[in-house]
Order: sequence, then structure tokens, then C-alpha cells
Amino acid sequence: MRDYKNNSVRREGLELFSAIYVATKSFPQDERFGLSSQMMRSALSIPSIIAEGCGRHSNKEFGRFLEIALGSIHELDTRVHARKTLRLLRSSESEIDSRILNRKR
Repeated sequence: MRDYKNNSVRREGLELFSAIYVATKSFPQDERFGLSSQMMRSALSIPSIIAEGCGRHSNKEFGRFLEIALGSIHELDTRVHARKTLRLLRSSESEIDSRILNRKR
């Protein structure tokens, strides 16, 4: 079993969630329960899934949770690009993009 509190990828996932949280605050009020909510859920699921995987006993099980977290990264990436299409992401979008790309590696 791994210590999820000291897992660097989980920590970076929490930082990504914080960036998404700040970015979505500038979205219009009518988006509160739309894509901005979905983006925050996707972003928070990344470190949450990694933390859950840290509780698994085998490397194979842990690896499976990392694959699931990668799926959440792809989901978030899609939602970020949807927001760009709607021109709702502004100054923080390049920071979010680079964080997502780093997580994919």
C-alpha cells in the first residue's frame, strides 16, 4: 500500500483542480451547473482516483487506477477545449493546458 498523501502525481492533480476551480469562477452564472461543474468534477476525480489506487496492494491494481485517472485527464481535456470553443477560458487557459499535457505524460 502506498502513502497517498505523499504521492506527487496526486498532489499535482490537486493543483490542477485548484487551477480549474479558479478558471471556472470567471464563467457566466448560467454555466454554474453546466460544463464548469463538469470540469471541476473531472479535475477532482483525477487525484481522488489516484488516492484510491494508492490503497491497492498490487502494482497491477495501482496501475489500473492510474489508467482510469488518465481517462479522467482526457475527459477534462475535452471539456477545456469545449470551453475554448465557447471562448470562456481566458488568462489561465495556457496554464491549464500545460498541466493537462504534463499529466498525460
